[in-house]
Amino acid sequence: MNIAALTRDGAIAIYFRDWWQRYRYSDLPGPIGAKLFDLAVNIGPEHAAHCLQRALRACGRRVDEDGLIGEQTRTEAPAANQMALMAALRSEAAGYYRTLEASEHGQRDGSEFLDGWLNRAYA
Repeated sequence: MNIAALTRDGAIAIYFRDWWQRYRYSDLPGPIGAKLFDLAVNIGPEHAAHCLQRALRACGRRVDEDGLIGEQTRTEAPAANQMALMAALRSEAAGYYRTLEASEHGQRDGSEFLDGWLNRAYA
Protein backbone atom coordinates (compact mmCIF):
# COMPACT_ATOMS: atom_id res chain seq x y z
CA MET A 1 0.00 0.00 0.00
CA ASN A 2 1.30 3.41 -0.94
CA ILE A 3 0.65 5.47 2.20
CA ALA A 4 1.71 8.69 0.48
CA ALA A 5 -1.11 8.21 -2.04
CA LEU A 6 -3.71 7.26 0.57
CA THR A 7 -6.71 9.56 0.43
CA ARG A 8 -8.88 10.56 3.37
CA ASP A 9 -11.71 8.42 1.98
CA GLY A 10 -9.31 5.50 1.61
CA ALA A 11 -8.15 5.86 5.22
CA ILE A 12 -11.76 6.04 6.43
CA ALA A 13 -12.56 2.85 4.50
CA ILE A 14 -9.60 1.04 6.06
CA TYR A 15 -10.48 2.11 9.61
CA PHE A 16 -14.12 1.21 9.05
CA ARG A 17 -13.39 -2.22 7.60
CA ASP A 18 -10.31 -3.27 9.61
CA TRP A 19 -11.30 -1.81 12.98
CA TRP A 20 -14.92 -0.70 13.34
CA GLN A 21 -16.50 -3.68 11.56
CA ARG A 22 -13.89 -6.31 12.43
CA TYR A 23 -14.17 -5.71 16.18
CA ARG A 24 -17.90 -4.91 16.07
CA TYR A 25 -17.65 -1.68 18.05
CA SER A 26 -21.09 -0.73 16.71
CA ASP A 27 -22.51 -3.51 18.94
CA LEU A 28 -21.64 -1.35 21.96
CA PRO A 29 -23.51 1.74 23.12
CA GLY A 30 -22.55 4.64 20.79
CA PRO A 31 -20.15 6.68 22.95
CA ILE A 32 -18.59 3.53 24.45
CA GLY A 33 -18.07 1.99 21.01
CA ALA A 34 -16.50 5.20 19.72
CA LYS A 35 -14.18 5.51 22.73
CA LEU A 36 -13.15 1.87 22.47
CA PHE A 37 -12.46 2.27 18.75
CA ASP A 38 -10.19 5.24 19.47
CA LEU A 39 -8.38 3.34 22.23
CA ALA A 40 -7.98 0.21 20.10
CA VAL A 41 -6.34 2.14 17.27
CA ASN A 42 -3.90 3.63 19.79
CA ILE A 43 -3.17 0.75 22.20
CA GLY A 44 -4.43 -2.30 20.33
CA PRO A 45 -7.78 -4.06 20.42
CA GLU A 46 -6.88 -6.51 23.19
CA HIS A 47 -5.65 -3.82 25.58
CA ALA A 48 -8.69 -1.68 24.80
CA ALA A 49 -10.99 -4.63 25.49
CA HIS A 50 -9.25 -5.23 28.83
CA CYS A 51 -9.87 -1.57 29.73
CA LEU A 52 -13.56 -1.93 28.91
CA GLN A 53 -13.88 -5.16 30.87
CA ARG A 54 -12.17 -3.66 33.93
CA ALA A 55 -14.44 -0.61 33.60
CA LEU A 56 -17.48 -2.87 33.49
CA ARG A 57 -16.30 -4.67 36.62
CA ALA A 58 -15.79 -1.29 38.32
CA CYS A 59 -19.45 -0.59 37.49
CA GLY A 60 -20.55 -3.81 39.17
CA ARG A 61 -21.02 -5.85 35.99
CA ARG A 62 -19.78 -9.42 36.02
CA VAL A 63 -17.56 -10.03 33.00
CA ASP A 64 -14.51 -12.12 32.32
CA GLU A 65 -11.41 -10.09 31.64
CA ASP A 66 -10.28 -11.98 28.55
CA GLY A 67 -9.40 -9.10 26.23
CA LEU A 68 -12.11 -10.04 23.73
CA ILE A 69 -15.32 -8.18 23.02
CA GLY A 70 -17.48 -11.27 23.14
CA GLU A 71 -21.15 -11.84 23.84
CA GLN A 72 -20.77 -11.35 27.59
CA THR A 73 -19.09 -7.95 27.19
CA ARG A 74 -21.59 -6.89 24.50
CA THR A 75 -24.47 -7.81 26.81
CA GLU A 76 -23.11 -6.11 29.93
CA ALA A 77 -21.98 -2.85 28.31
CA PRO A 78 -25.51 -1.54 27.52
CA ALA A 79 -26.77 -2.77 30.91
CA ALA A 80 -24.27 -0.63 32.83
CA ASN A 81 -24.85 2.97 33.84
CA GLN A 82 -23.41 4.70 30.77
CA MET A 83 -22.03 7.77 32.54
CA ALA A 84 -20.30 5.61 35.14
CA LEU A 85 -19.02 3.23 32.47
CA MET A 86 -17.51 6.04 30.40
CA ALA A 87 -15.84 7.53 33.48
CA ALA A 88 -14.46 4.11 34.43
CA LEU A 89 -13.30 3.44 30.86
CA ARG A 90 -11.44 6.75 30.78
CA SER A 91 -9.85 5.95 34.13
CA GLU A 92 -8.77 2.49 32.97
CA ALA A 93 -7.27 3.94 29.80
CA ALA A 94 -5.36 6.53 31.85
CA GLY A 95 -4.11 3.74 34.11
CA TYR A 96 -2.92 1.80 31.07
CA TYR A 97 -0.99 4.82 29.79
CA ARG A 98 0.53 5.54 33.21
CA THR A 99 1.64 1.92 33.51
CA LEU A 100 3.12 2.03 30.02
CA GLU A 101 5.03 5.19 30.88
CA ALA A 102 6.37 3.66 34.09
CA SER A 103 7.27 0.31 32.55
CA GLU A 104 10.84 -0.40 31.62
CA HIS A 105 9.35 -2.14 28.59
CA GLY A 106 7.34 0.93 27.57
CA GLN A 107 8.41 3.98 25.62
CA ARG A 108 11.98 4.86 26.48
CA ASP A 109 11.09 8.53 26.93
CA GLY A 110 7.45 7.83 27.73
CA SER A 111 7.11 10.80 30.06
CA GLU A 112 7.28 13.13 27.06
CA PHE A 113 4.17 11.40 25.71
CA LEU A 114 2.22 10.97 28.95
CA ASP A 115 0.38 14.30 28.84
CA GLY A 116 -0.88 13.58 25.32
CA TRP A 117 -1.84 10.04 26.23
CA LEU A 118 -3.79 11.25 29.27
CA ASN A 119 -5.53 13.88 27.16
CA ARG A 120 -6.59 11.07 24.82
CA ALA A 121 -7.73 8.87 27.72
CA TYR A 122 -9.91 11.56 29.25
CA ALA A 123 -11.30 12.92 25.95
